[in-house]
Amino acid sequence: MIRLRTIRIAFIIFLVTGLAVMGHTVRGSDSNPCADIAAIDAFVRAQMRANNIPGLALAITHGKAILHIRGFGTAGKNRKVTPRTPFFIGSLSKSFTALAIMQLAEKDKIAIDSPVQTYLPWFEVRDKNASAKITVRHLLNQTGGLAGGLKENLPQDADMETAVRALRNLQPTYPPGAKFQYFNLNFSILALIVEKVSGQTYQDYVQTNILEPLKMERTFFSKEAAQKAGLAEGYSMIMGFAVPAEQQYYKFLVPGAFLFSTAEDLAHYLIAQGNEGNYGNISVLSPEGIAEMHRPVKDIGSPYAMGWYAVERKGHRLIHHPGNLDFFRTEAMLVPDDGYGVVMLINQNNNPPVYRAMADSITSLLTSGKPESESVWMTYRRQSFLLATLLLILHAVLYGRSLARFRRWHEKIRGKSLRHTVPHILPHFILAAMLAFAVPALLSRWLNKDATWIFLFEFMPVFAVWLSVCIFLTLLKAVIKIRVVVRHRKEFNA
Repeated sequence: MIRLRTIRIAFIIFLVTGLAVMGHTVRGSDSNPCADIAAIDAFVRAQMRANNIPGLALAITHGKAILHIRGFGTAGKNRKVTPRTPFFIGSLSKSFTALAIMQLAEKDKIAIDSPVQTYLPWFEVRDKNASAKITVRHLLNQTGGLAGGLKENLPQDADMETAVRALRNLQPTYPPGAKFQYFNLNFSILALIVEKVSGQTYQDYVQTNILEPLKMERTFFSKEAAQKAGLAEGYSMIMGFAVPAEQQYYKFLVPGAFLFSTAEDLAHYLIAQGNEGNYGNISVLSPEGIAEMHRPVKDIGSPYAMGWYAVERKGHRLIHHPGNLDFFRTEAMLVPDDGYGVVMLINQNNNPPVYRAMADSITSLLTSGKPESESVWMTYRRQSFLLATLLLILHAVLYGRSLARFRRWHEKIRGKSLRHTVPHILPHFILAAMLAFAVPALLSRWLNKDATWIFLFEFMPVFAVWLSVCIFLTLLKAVIKIRVVVRHRKEFNA
């Protein structure tokens, strides 16, 4: 009787212990017991505090198992981030489209070295010769010679075919295959090829052949569906403070930039990508196909493979891809030699180097037990205030010198005709116009992005405020000079 009771107690202890282990999110037999999960969580929290990151979802895989999965911070008003919170995943979307193409290639429905016009006869860019030479592989490798943006301003709900047909006005910048150039619409073209050869919509094909086999139940193609499932709210940074911001969504760019997913779903995806296409007893692609997806185009010095970058960093071979949107950031990477996969989903994107450094440090914590850097030189908020202070001091000095000269100018124009006073006032209006219009235009060319004033206040708030102050003071000085001239004219006429 005593022995039976002892066995029952031992069994209960064993059962409780087993449930506790399962509750720690370690799944399967390939997890690494040496990884210091507590240190990783502490590192993430410290970086979130230092850089004022609102919310973050983290998943770590090892071998065929999920090693750790967790949500940190806020997904919006009164909502916490969980492993099942959907985020915009940005350009990690490209790897799903590349996987779909490679699946169809293995079924002999696509020959990736064939021209795009084999599958989309109407496809063309401004150069007819290049139109006939761009292949499916070129699009996968981002070497089709296309770059820049559409000439037409398409509505956000425009479909993929409308957007791709608009490329007829885009002049290639290099011959096909000559140079890596990142271009989102390459993957909209690929998605149309998926639709053409499979006879399904892009969404239905990916859902049936990728998401369902990988048990990715909370990955979505539309913003509406993601919102119903609790989509995380995006945040901008104004002077170092997180402020809610609405992320735009472009339907025609879904295959390259606008899928939605969760840390939990992407953990399944990383397991398949890191294990020769296998997730559990399901294979979504052959080992040879996965290897081809992860192979960069070295003969032209490109780090890009097919929907993934393949690089060496900090002594590790990495297969990775960031997701880079206005208010969301994704860092996804595989460390093939150590068997790890890491994905971070962040509902903010004001400091990309910090997010990349965080992902690198998590990798380092997994492989060596310590982060790349344990110190933060200066937080984003402190950087903002320091820059603002320096700019204001500089402007105060310059404006002070200008005021000192004002009395001399006042004496100089006394009794002068209007013809002699206009050249002293007109430059202020010209300078204000240049600051208001020429500076954003130059930034647009430099950033290869439409740097509107809304963009400046969202992503370069300190600079935007300083520029606004400059314009205001320049116009104020012109108005004061006009008043002085008018007053003197009245005195002269009297």
